[in-house]
Amino acid sequence: MRYEIRSHTLGELLDGSFALYRDHLGTLAAVAVPLGAVGAVFFGASTGAVQRKAPGAGFAWLMAGLACELLQAAALVVLLSDAYLGRELRPVEAVARTMRRIPTLFFGALLLGAGLIGGALLLVVPALYLVVAWAVWMQPVMLEGASGWKSLARSRSLTRGSLGNLGLLLLAFTAIQWALQLGLGALLPSSLKAIPYLGVVLTDLPAILIGPLSPALLTLVYYDGRIRHEGFDLELRSSMEATTPAAAP
Repeated sequence: MRYEIRSHTLGELLDGSFALYRDHLGTLAAVAVPLGAVGAVFFGASTGAVQRKAPGAGFAWLMAGLACELLQAAALVVLLSDAYLGRELRPVEAVARTMRRIPTLFFGALLLGAGLIGGALLLVVPALYLVVAWAVWMQPVMLEGASGWKSLARSRSLTRGSLGNLGLLLLAFTAIQWALQLGLGALLPSSLKAIPYLGVVLTDLPAILIGPLSPALLTLVYYDGRIRHEGFDLELRSSMEATTPAAAP
């Protein structure tokens, strides 16, 4: 499946994210569902530990759940990038590659959270600005090997000049994503959600299944920024031509 590597409008970015999701749903689900299910169990165990007044255990389970969440999102970024660029999708390699970047992902997420909390304490506007400006921080970590510090600066660089439009896109996308999750969630009987452990997974299943849509959109936004600011499409075309054998005379 080939996709057009060029600058896109907001509508094309939205359509493209759904196309990537639809075209590779089986492969994406093979990564998202197991990691999402394990993460849901860890988060549920964290809540249970806190209710039993065991904050240490609760914190440990919470960290394990966050690790699964980061692992899932970052592995999906790798797969979606390969899909967009027309490369072979290798789920096991994507997960293994992501596991090696977990410390950097944790540090980047910590910086992101601290920045957003600081922005929120100042005013709502700075927090909203940072949400949009840092939206594609994970892509530089996984696709360029950037550090946690540099990933935030890299994201801000790639989104400059389009923060307003990108903010509107993310707002519309979030509304669509929530509507899809609520619709799927309504199909699950309440009796299934009450099953110990399995119920936690089933409750989160709609979010897990819809989850790959977000990294799909943000990966397209990342490449769109590289195309607009760095001529990535021309660079890619040039490298492809250089590696294509010349036709025999």
